[in-house]
Amino acid sequence: LFRSTLGSNWFSSSVGEGGEIGSIIFADGIFYITQGTHIKMSENLTSWANPVAAGDWKDITVGNDLVVAVGSDGGKPYIVYLQFGSWQSREVPNVDSSLKSIAFGNNVFTVTSGGSYHTTRDLSNWTKTSSDAIPNDITFRDGIFVAVGESGLIQTSPDGYTWTTRTSGTTENLRDVY
Repeated sequence: LFRSTLGSNWFSSSVGEGGEIGSIIFADGIFYITQGTHIKMSENLTSWANPVAAGDWKDITVGNDLVVAVGSDGGKPYIVYLQFGSWQSREVPNVDSSLKSIAFGNNVFTVTSGGSYHTTRDLSNWTKTSSDAIPNDITFRDGIFVAVGESGLIQTSPDGYTWTTRTSGTTENLRDVY
């Protein structure tokens, strides 16, 4: 992990063993990362607690006063979330493959999986929406969800439930969107 206070001088920090770092967020004074089979927390980017082990964690976000990560555990698609100081887990129903990415906006969480999106307001009741291609990453910015994926996929949604395919001008696989 590399960090910088001003963007010019960079310092490396070890987060320990656990695999490749997938995602990092900052919420309420704490950094959270997904690192292979772990979700780790740090207040200073130098010492890390490892409150969640097991699973294969891909992405993490914050919304509705919750920190929520997506991945799989034992081959089943799971989310884990930090609520009232303890981690809870839930299986996401009707998922075709592993969960890849998560975003929060307009009071809903939306996750990507295989050729579909799964959207929820309460982390219990999920709505599945199929996609034209395979979305790899999703974000929420300026009041809209944006997803990118295989074969140049770009899709947008105002609510996480209804998706519109946009022309990207490429057939290359798109991996990340900010």
